[in-house]
Amino acid sequence: MKVFNPLEVQDGEFELTFTDENMSNDKLDQDVFWKLTNVSTGEETVSDKSLALLNEQIFGQYGFTVSVGQTTDAGDCSDDTFGAIGAEQVYRDLNAPSWFNGIKDGFSVTTLPGVLNVAFDYIRFDESNWDCHYENTLATMGNGNFVPYQLTDFRSRIGSTEYPFFLSPAWRSPQNSIVAKPSEQLSELNNVDIVFTSDKSKWSRCIVVEMANNDYTSFALKEDGTPVTTAGSTPTSPILSFDLRNSPSVGKDDSDGDGLADPDGDGIGMGWFPGYAVDVETGMRLNIFFGENSAYSAETGYLNYYNNGKPNGADMMFNPNSQLLFPSDYGSNFEVFNSPLFWYAGGQHFVYVTNEDYDEEKGQCKYLRGRFDPTESDIKKVNGLKRITWAGLPLLNSGTQLLDYKDGLIPNDLTIKLRVDNPYEVATGTGDFNGYPTYRFKLDGQQADSLDQVGISEALDKINLVPNPYYAFSDYEDGRLSNVVKITNLPAKCVVTIYSLDGKFIRQYNRAELPGQANGSGTPSTQIIPDIEWDLKNSKGIPVSAGVYLVHVDAGELGERTLKWFGITRQYDPTGL
Repeated sequence: MKVFNPLEVQDGEFELTFTDENMSNDKLDQDVFWKLTNVSTGEETVSDKSLALLNEQIFGQYGFTVSVGQTTDAGDCSDDTFGAIGAEQVYRDLNAPSWFNGIKDGFSVTTLPGVLNVAFDYIRFDESNWDCHYENTLATMGNGNFVPYQLTDFRSRIGSTEYPFFLSPAWRSPQNSIVAKPSEQLSELNNVDIVFTSDKSKWSRCIVVEMANNDYTSFALKEDGTPVTTAGSTPTSPILSFDLRNSPSVGKDDSDGDGLADPDGDGIGMGWFPGYAVDVETGMRLNIFFGENSAYSAETGYLNYYNNGKPNGADMMFNPNSQLLFPSDYGSNFEVFNSPLFWYAGGQHFVYVTNEDYDEEKGQCKYLRGRFDPTESDIKKVNGLKRITWAGLPLLNSGTQLLDYKDGLIPNDLTIKLRVDNPYEVATGTGDFNGYPTYRFKLDGQQADSLDQVGISEALDKINLVPNPYYAFSDYEDGRLSNVVKITNLPAKCVVTIYSLDGKFIRQYNRAELPGQANGSGTPSTQIIPDIEWDLKNSKGIPVSAGVYLVHVDAGELGERTLKWFGITRQYDPTGL
């Protein structure tokens, strides 16, 4: 919706909904039109063209236009965007710290040998079953901090010519191939706002999942030389990637001031994400959850390798920091860099957005809690993973830190907006409007009204001469024999008198403009021409000389104004010399 005629804008509330040939079914049939209703008056207008055509329709009586057209879906290959629109980060306080960062696909650690840089290559590409290079757009929106989960790499690289270890938001299991089929899944991407906030009343109850894959338990050693284990693991029941964290569930409080969340007695694997996610098309609050890598715990050791001396991978809190790697003295050769522990990544607090309703009555994340129970089968886990739409690996900006848990963690509220194409469809929602897409917008304080004394003064201040100064040419002229300047923003009735700087009379215009006839439906009211043209001649038709001139505008009861104009004129030379 765009305002095109401010003089005709009317304050009010407007509603736009869709209609088609069969309003009794649950789909948009062919020849879908839309209808705009003025809620205040009940006046209805049906679109001139169907939804199949992107069309801007003028509403002259309201002073605005409305553009509506159907779109393709995310993952569609009809153009090179593949449905990507963009991503944006918006902080509540521009003067507070900009704390959020992330590890995007292909992040390069330039201080290490080049072969190691594939540790952060986690987007798949060039697959035989992919129709398009989705990774070029959908995985790079904004700064690339959040990507479609369906594009993330789950495959093992052991035995390949590539460096075998890499971090990925994906569940590293062959079973994940059932989940990650972009051609089928990308159309399920939702348009979401992810909100990080220190307001605990808005936090989301969620599962917390383990992020340590079997590379950690197979190739990494604790400081005492024994194999790395994850929190809660036993020899017969290891806790690995996307298992529910086998640690006591926690609440929102830190009553003993130890910097850790207090256990709340709700079994294992449940915590609080410091914020929420919303589907901006339906208004539905969504389940959102995070992970952490419990290999980074006090039990593993290496405490002096953490920037603050405190590992943060096994505390059931969303608390990434800005530390990317263990210090270089962790090892000096490729075999040591090869250890997964080296790639700390702030504790690996991956964030996952789903398409599930955040239902407090049914228990937030109840379905996912059951599917990621480590005692359940992998097939159940696959069904849970199909609910994930977006994933990201947050990291803090250097020099910033989160607040204490008791203070709400987030130092500056942040909204991350993820947008992709999504065709208009029918959704049950509240059941209103047959589930057809319906939107409302309101104009308040935008309607034109009569000028008061302050408005009159401001209107007179807008009277102007252009161009000023004039250097023998203006864009209003249509040839070298023409000299034109404009006196703009004039009232309909006024007397414009031009004087030389020493007060000699040059030219006068007695303006009594009458509105012209309306032309078409776009401008139903008649309007005046707001300017006059001065051809740089005096009252006798003789061109004026270069210099400074005074232009006096007498608008009667509205007031008057005097402007100063400087011009360098040109004289016509018939010889062309």
